Amino acid sequence: MKNPLFKLKFLFLPIIMGISFSFKVFSQIENETAFEIKRIIITLHEKQSIEVEGVAVFSKTILPIFYETRNFEKGWVSDESIDSTMKAIERADFEGLNPADYHIDILKKLKAEIDSVENPNPNTEAHFDLLLTDAVLLYAKHLFDGKVHPEKLESTWNLQKRVFNGDTLGILQDGIANNKIPQILETLKPQGTMYKGLKEYLAHYMEISIKGGWERISEGETLRHGMVNERVKAVRKRLAAEGFLPDMGMSIPFADLVILDSITSNEKRVDEFFDREMADAVARFQSHYSLDVDSAIGKMTLNAMNVPVEDRKNQIRVNLERSRWVMGNLGKDFLIVNIAGFELFLIKDGEEVWHTNVVVGKKYHETPVFKNQIKYIVFNPTWTVPRSIVEKETLPKMRIDPNYINSNQMEIVDYSGNIISQNSLDQSSLTISKFPYMIRQKPGDHNALGRVKFIFPNSYSIYLHDTPSKSFFSRTSRAYSHGCVRVENPLILAEKLLDDPVKYNQEKIQEILKTNKTKSIFLKEKLDVILLYWTAEIHPDGKLYFKEDVYGRDKAVLKELDEGRPKI
Repeated sequence: MKNPLFKLKFLFLPIIMGISFSFKVFSQIENETAFEIKRIIITLHEKQSIEVEGVAVFSKTILPIFYETRNFEKGWVSDESIDSTMKAIERADFEGLNPADYHIDILKKLKAEIDSVENPNPNTEAHFDLLLTDAVLLYAKHLFDGKVHPEKLESTWNLQKRVFNGDTLGILQDGIANNKIPQILETLKPQGTMYKGLKEYLAHYMEISIKGGWERISEGETLRHGMVNERVKAVRKRLAAEGFLPDMGMSIPFADLVILDSITSNEKRVDEFFDREMADAVARFQSHYSLDVDSAIGKMTLNAMNVPVEDRKNQIRVNLERSRWVMGNLGKDFLIVNIAGFELFLIKDGEEVWHTNVVVGKKYHETPVFKNQIKYIVFNPTWTVPRSIVEKETLPKMRIDPNYINSNQMEIVDYSGNIISQNSLDQSSLTISKFPYMIRQKPGDHNALGRVKFIFPNSYSIYLHDTPSKSFFSRTSRAYSHGCVRVENPLILAEKLLDDPVKYNQEKIQEILKTNKTKSIFLKEKLDVILLYWTAEIHPDGKLYFKEDVYGRDKAVLKELDEGRPKI
């Protein structure tokens, strides 16, 4: 559904499509600029598309109405309003957008032509006026809910776009007449700390790019604190370029000088020495890039350092676009999973109150992006093994081990609910086409879902749950599941969601678990749960953290973001 920001309902349009305007009607307009504006608007009504100065006009509704209500006279009569609006459009790159999408080059060319003569060409004035209005409408649309259509990239996307309930035409008219367009554009952007923080860091990386970025560091042995190596000099420059080290001379602590003296008694190669300050900077870099923090420069850290600054700028741009898709329409209370960050955040009254690590789907078992509502929690759940896993994993193991079902606390169940013994099955029946049963794992610590699962009914059979495989949470990259989201501290999450310190504190929850009986408890109020994919995010400390593009989804967003033709 197209955004109401660019759809207003009117009882009638001043000009009705299909009407042929005679020469007499045109001749009633003495102003040649208005005459050209009217000609273009009529063509737009008739054909629903038109190019002006080789540029496709975006707005099919608001732009025509704007000019019809003013009898096709120019809208932009204040030089101050024109200048401030064009400056705002020129700064679209600071939003991660491309000023060229908003006709900026042709607008500057036309304005230069108008300013260079005493009596500008009426057609030039008309074209400039129309394209500037169109540029504002298109830029406003992109700031409000994004340029890219996420549903075209994510088949599971079901998040609703923001709805604008204001008087679009009135706001546009007032903004142009009273030099308020830059302020209006500012109010359309997401206002949360995520968007603002990403913008600040984009400006930071744009500045680094202007200064030349950073050079590639050659491969070699892992560099650690205390080493002297010619590659250290390049690493030092790399860290300084991004701000992890001061771009100045070194001040080596006494303890490091002792180490340096013990390594070389000849020339003290200070700039090639991996000192403590540098080790601390490497640790900050690793945290910033969501790497294992060991203060050493191994393969993963080196690869991250060698990503060009342009790629990091684009990574931020992609996530600014994702912010525009969702940040203005989240509500105050929700639970959000960042799939790429392997994190879960609980938000209350718009503020993060708790977070924990999660494990998400591995490649080829990707966790989908979508929104739903958590309705209830199941303690001591059983696990019905998905048919795909039965075929690819369970049946092959059953063919090898006659006791596989019992040893894994499972049971074979027919569709009438009867329990079937593995020993009663013929080996030849252990193929998916000859296996008319379900396999269910009993409740307990061994259960693949652990001791609790969080249900938000959906067509993808995705839910949050506990897991007996706790070791994965200690890893930096955590894409190991079959698609569901494993939660590191699920019992704490259950307590927070049930929000009843008397009935469902940790002690009471443990009593439920000890029964080993399945129990479902509904939440007092359903809670929105949103599974998203962010490869750059701002944490509560205000710092930017890059995440692994584990599913390789950034490339498609960037391609659409950089596509020259606006998405209408």
